[in-house]
Amino acid sequence: MEANKLLIPAIRQYKHNNGSEGFVFAYERDSVDMIVEALEAELARVKSALKKAVDDWDSDVAPIGIIDDLERALCERKG
Repeated sequence: MEANKLLIPAIRQYKHNNGSEGFVFAYERDSVDMIVEALEAELARVKSALKKAVDDWDSDVAPIGIIDDLERALCERKG
C-alpha cells in the first residue's frame, strides 16, 4: 500500500493562524506515530518469520543475507 493512502487517517485541516484565507493540511503526529508503530511491528513479524524459515533450511541451501536482501528489495520497490 502506498504511504499516502496509509496516512489518510492522520490528515487534519487547519485554518491559517495568521488570519489569511484558506486552509493548511497537516498530519497529526500521534496518528502518524501509531501508523509507524504498526508498520514497524508488522516488519518485525515478517523479519522473524523469514529468519525462522531461513533457520529451518539446510545451511548449505539457505542464501546468506536473505532477510537483508528482501528488505532492500522491498525498499527499492517502494521507491
